[in-house]
Amino acid sequence: MNAMTILICGSPGNGFQIIGLFANSADAQSYAEDYSLKDWWVAEVISPGVFAESQVATASKAHL
Repeated sequence: MNAMTILICGSPGNGFQIIGLFANSADAQSYAEDYSLKDWWVAEVISPGVFAESQVATASKAHL
């Protein structure tokens, strides 16, 4: 399953805004630059099931 890319902008004092979905991080970055957004981050969002599977895989590797 592919991750979904979002753009988070804002600050704790002024609040945050989530913008997206984007096809990839380059598209999200281009959007932020095109609209001269300040204080922004690109994040990959995954489903809870995929996250749980990744944690199980990580835990399994730790026991090797």
